[in-house]
Amino acid sequence: MTVSVQSGGRVIRTLEQSRSRNAGIQQVVWDGRDQQGRALPPGAYTLVITAETTEGQVARATTPVVLTR
Repeated sequence: MTVSVQSGGRVIRTLEQSRSRNAGIQQVVWDGRDQQGRALPPGAYTLVITAETTEGQVARATTPVVLTR
């Protein structure tokens, strides 16, 4: 599973990558910082979640996220 935060189509931060997870509800926490640890300004971002089954099927979901400070 890969979970990333994007802005303007580019990845700002990768929260999870290639970590195996069990089926069901999962939780990922984003602290509002970029990959280098810098606090990002308030605004609209996109959360992109990509998962692959052991059979190779890929699922992708996106959702908007609004960062406020």
